[in-house]
Amino acid sequence: MKQIDQRISERMEILRTLLIFGIVLLHVPPALMASDIGHDPFNLFKYGVSRGLFRATVPVLTCISGYLLFCDAARFDYRRTVAGKARRILFPFLLWNVPLAALLYLIQRAGLLGHDFRLELVPFDLKVFADAALALTNAPVNYPLDFLRDLFVIFLLSPIFLWLIRKAPWIGLLAVAAIFLNDWDGLLILRSTMPVCFYVGGMAAVYHWKLDRMDRLWPLALSALIAASAVIALRGIENVEWFRLLSPPLVWVAAAPLTGSAVGNWLKRRGSDSFFLFLSHGPVLLATYIAYQMMGEPFPYPLYWIGAPILVCATILTINRGLKQAMPRFAAFLVGDFARIGVLRDKDGLAGISAPVDRPGAVKGVFLDNRKGEA
Repeated sequence: MKQIDQRISERMEILRTLLIFGIVLLHVPPALMASDIGHDPFNLFKYGVSRGLFRATVPVLTCISGYLLFCDAARFDYRRTVAGKARRILFPFLLWNVPLAALLYLIQRAGLLGHDFRLELVPFDLKVFADAALALTNAPVNYPLDFLRDLFVIFLLSPIFLWLIRKAPWIGLLAVAAIFLNDWDGLLILRSTMPVCFYVGGMAAVYHWKLDRMDRLWPLALSALIAASAVIALRGIENVEWFRLLSPPLVWVAAAPLTGSAVGNWLKRRGSDSFFLFLSHGPVLLATYIAYQMMGEPFPYPLYWIGAPILVCATILTINRGLKQAMPRFAAFLVGDFARIGVLRDKDGLAGISAPVDRPGAVKGVFLDNRKGEA
């Protein structure tokens, strides 16, 4: 197993949790369009955060996933990678989408709630339902999980990326950027910047880039992120692909002082709950917004926007910890941790959340799940 510098490994763990908290804030409904900003200071702030700053979340997580997959490229095993990601990414994606699509269909068929949902599943249309459940051509009913859909497809393409990185890294990067940023792949990948970020993360791993080289410049990196977000808000910029592509190195450097800090340690301790939070926060956030509307919006929306993600995160983290204690196998099932359930034996001995992968510098697989070091 490849050993990664302890401080680099810790920063990845810190960023995983921090960015998933950011994703929760990013997804607080309703979405704000540039045409609705006006001169309202809150709208400017919300747009800068949701369209700017926290749009860096998926690119950074994708870069880290590419890095961790290829950090031991000499031992890359495609069959094992695909089998593992089918369990740890594809299975949770289906588990947290298909039942919700069926539930939404029943709700709309019965005329319940009266909420204007993003997807209309009644009358039944197979293509629309397939999109809601499987994200074939559009975001699924549990909309944040289109990230998992695209990430799994990228893992299927990973041997091509690795070959390009080894043989012609910069030409390969240009080819990947041209294909996916121009949408020449059609509907293969829904988030066009993800393959580029994954590829760059892979390059950093294969060529052993010194990832802490620019740490002393973290104030400049943080200032650049804030300035870019302010420009996006003040100018009402809607196409922020450029920001997504530029944000990973800025976020990485800006997070340098968190390593070893009290805040960083607090975030690390919640890392084992972060994947469950990611999977479940979308429908829970929507439920809070429906309740807020049904109560007649009893307090100003800015209070809801601030309070809802705090309430959702606290509730989901509490539920997950309770499930781990009362029904550990069911909790593992919900995040696709079949090794922890006992269905599969982990060949590396990394069966559980607090298994040997927790020792300094040890990283396995890819990133975004509840077993440290996996995507």
